[in-house]
Amino acid sequence: MDRFAAKISVRALAIVPLFGSLACAKAGDPPPFAATVRVGIRVLNTVKPEVFGDNIEWTNNGMGFLNVQTKSLNPQLVDWVRQVGVTQLRYPGGTLSDFFHWQWAVGSDRRPIVNPFDKGAKAYPFFGPDELMDLCAKVGARASITLNVGSGTVDEAAAWVRYNAERHLPVIDYELGNEVYMRGDASAGVDIDKTPEQYIDFFSRAESAIHKVTPNAELGAVGLVDTGLIPLCKDPKWTEKILLGLGDKIDFLAVHNGYAPVIRGTSMAPNSPRVSDDEFVATTLAAPVYVQRNLEATEKLIEKCCPGRGTKIGIHITESGPLIYPFGSANPAEDVAWNRTLASALYQAGLFNVMVSDPKVTSANHLPLCQDVFGALIGSHATPSGVQYWRNIVYYVFQLYARRVGDLVVSCTVEAPRKSTLAVGIVPPLEGISLVDACIFRAPNRHLFVMLLNRDVARSANVKLDPNLKRFQIESVTTLSSQSYKDSNLPETPNAVTAKTRKGDPGVKTKAIDITVPRCSLTCVEIVPK
Repeated sequence: MDRFAAKISVRALAIVPLFGSLACAKAGDPPPFAATVRVGIRVLNTVKPEVFGDNIEWTNNGMGFLNVQTKSLNPQLVDWVRQVGVTQLRYPGGTLSDFFHWQWAVGSDRRPIVNPFDKGAKAYPFFGPDELMDLCAKVGARASITLNVGSGTVDEAAAWVRYNAERHLPVIDYELGNEVYMRGDASAGVDIDKTPEQYIDFFSRAESAIHKVTPNAELGAVGLVDTGLIPLCKDPKWTEKILLGLGDKIDFLAVHNGYAPVIRGTSMAPNSPRVSDDEFVATTLAAPVYVQRNLEATEKLIEKCCPGRGTKIGIHITESGPLIYPFGSANPAEDVAWNRTLASALYQAGLFNVMVSDPKVTSANHLPLCQDVFGALIGSHATPSGVQYWRNIVYYVFQLYARRVGDLVVSCTVEAPRKSTLAVGIVPPLEGISLVDACIFRAPNRHLFVMLLNRDVARSANVKLDPNLKRFQIESVTTLSSQSYKDSNLPETPNAVTAKTRKGDPGVKTKAIDITVPRCSLTCVEIVPK
């Protein structure tokens, strides 16, 4: 999906008037609705650390992490990334990777590299592969490398893998290419798109060359099953052909199915019709159900095309997160501002509920890590005295879930009112969406962590929570909410919306408890068995 970014001027949108606080709590608000959540006993999955990856780019000095004058990493940003729980970093970017020549970005004799997001201008690669590894070491993360299939060569790809292996660098996997299956024209004057046949040929030769020098390298092919309203693969059978041609060679399929809703309007046409803000948010918060169904379709295709080996092929969602591009918009700044809102952060919570529950999802990368426009974990804003950084609301969602690495995901049943949502962007109409989404984690110390996502834009929820325990205590309750789903953390108010934790009731409980969950919010209830 980041191929779309080549068609807008990110620099022109670098300073946008983000939504401020719009108080919605009024006398006469509708009464709360009732819901019930019961914790089950069936184990769905174990939370993998690799699901909490992010994306960092080689451009802009590694998204601002590298101080070129001192050749050192920004300590504040390093500390924030360590605190949020990022476990792996995808590099050198999405579309950027298919223009990136790694050998020009190491050592003292570096060469400028094309940046397709800057009209094909070349930039000096200060933040190269070695700087990436320095960052990974400091934040306690590993690297996920996207090799250049668009403008690169097989020998170049194999040489980068060898470079990392000889230095025993912590690379967990290699994705061959980015969105080379997408529709669209050439970016920066270079045709990086591939036909399935061209891609299969490149991957096959690269796999042979790479495994000669690094037999255990994990390799992934790119694909996407089009189930959204806007087809993205230029060949509708791209993924089927890739699986049939490479099923015996790939360790994972890399997909970008976790973006939503992509545009604020209902189509890509200029000034396309728009639903109301409430309906737009309802669709955004329901969109993880669309992602879940896409994963199911992808998994079925893997099983069909790779019988006997399909169980060994994981799914890596190498780009995901709340995303609204200003296509066809009369007010692009307003559209882009949606990316940093509470509503978009809560989309990420629903997405985590889907990803951590599915054993086939073996890795995932939020995007972007640090940026001045879209829904980054860390926001940035240029001022005359320097660049100001702050933590966007999605940072706190990411952190809450990343703390659950190693926990078991257990089943639950949810009884709540349901709603149908309208088509927006790539998300089709969805029916029967539960207004409460729940995900249950059981930690090694037997503590339960119950994530409750209230999708209703107007009403709080009175949730009767049954932890399926004879005796228990409520240790803590953490809530992420605000007066309006449009609220954002801004440069001048960087801590406007943060996760708030309070101590629970110390009394021992023996039956289901009542929890009030604010409208359009995420609540984490920690329960201790007694």
